[in-house]
Amino acid sequence: MNCIMTRGLYLRADGRLPCYCSAGETVTLGRLDHGNLPGDIAADVFESPAFTRIRAAMAQGKAPFPGVCEQCTYLDVDADAPDLSDGERRLEWLHFEPAYACNLDCRWCHGQARHDPGQVRMLPLETIRRLADDFAARGYTLGKGNICGVGEPTLNPDVWAMIAALKDKLGGDILLSTNGNASFSPDIVSCGLDKLKIAADATDQKTYGRYRRHGRLSRVLEFTAQVAAARSGPASPQIIWQYIMFDYNDSDADLLKYQRLAREHGVDRLRIVYTRCDNYSRRAPEDFPRDFPDILFFPIKEDSLLGVDAAEARLAQAEALVSEEPAEAARLALGLARHVFHRLLLGVERYVDLLDFVASMRPVAQGNCADLSPAEQQAFRALLGRLYRLLEAASCGAGDAPQAEAYAAFVRKAGL
Repeated sequence: MNCIMTRGLYLRADGRLPCYCSAGETVTLGRLDHGNLPGDIAADVFESPAFTRIRAAMAQGKAPFPGVCEQCTYLDVDADAPDLSDGERRLEWLHFEPAYACNLDCRWCHGQARHDPGQVRMLPLETIRRLADDFAARGYTLGKGNICGVGEPTLNPDVWAMIAALKDKLGGDILLSTNGNASFSPDIVSCGLDKLKIAADATDQKTYGRYRRHGRLSRVLEFTAQVAAARSGPASPQIIWQYIMFDYNDSDADLLKYQRLAREHGVDRLRIVYTRCDNYSRRAPEDFPRDFPDILFFPIKEDSLLGVDAAEARLAQAEALVSEEPAEAARLALGLARHVFHRLLLGVERYVDLLDFVASMRPVAQGNCADLSPAEQQAFRALLGRLYRLLEAASCGAGDAPQAEAYAAFVRKAGL
């Protein structure tokens, strides 16, 4: 078992350190006080018990946060356990949010407070410089940097200097995600940024504005062309356009025009994402009309389309093992729980509803594509109750009383 947070760090603009995004947003591992930073961020934060317990749990095949990990997109129950014996000083994944503020109001975003001037937060440049210095001083290198968050990163005027500081001290492959309604700066090219991912989800303003409210597609096209023109040949940053597939922008005409626009504006790669929120596209990747040399697809996984009968069969398989092979029973149950949660949330209308579900297990308002009847929702909920009782029993069978109690506590809290 493994996850992105085994050797990862996620920093929000206000200094909070969640256990990554998705379900991990509900777990706070620590907090940086920007005005009073710790003596050594690497030692006092990344090497602290709050983070090392995640690594230890994964190495033992256990969920570090029972009731939350099973809902997380980034948990991989089939992955090899992390090797913690090599002593490698490697920050595999650094994700930070430069700005909790935005110039758009995208429908599925959960950052409504970012439009309130009293809630706007900007990550200070000094925090990132100190972070880079402290990790470098302890011999760390960076695997990948992911610069995005609830807000628009380019609204922080220091974001390009942050990237330059990271590249200078830690190296790494750094990607910044933007809505593209941004001002061009030559620093985008000179700071060392490796990849620039720009949200461009339509070929006309009417369709674009349906999701990217208050955004201008013409501005996205202009910004893309400015970055492409500033590069000397096919140099950094690589320009990636991201297209979220909905049922209203997935026609052949839309997709072919999109690819033509990408070529005309100097785009290097297309990233086609199949959302799980309402109005999600049902068009299969193999049915996508390809007219561009480099396209990555991120389809809805089969686990999001799980049926009740298939789930029941998998649960029975896990239950049959709980007495003799509790560790394997727990692994199967963890994987199935993730799939059930994904099925329940397919078609969710607002991201905040997803987070409320994670925190309280309250029923989610389903979109018109979810296709789950009340009886199916109830069946999946009952199945979750059995899954968590199985996880409790498997933990007991493995002699892990604290883990068993953690699962029992979640069952009581969630009313399962």
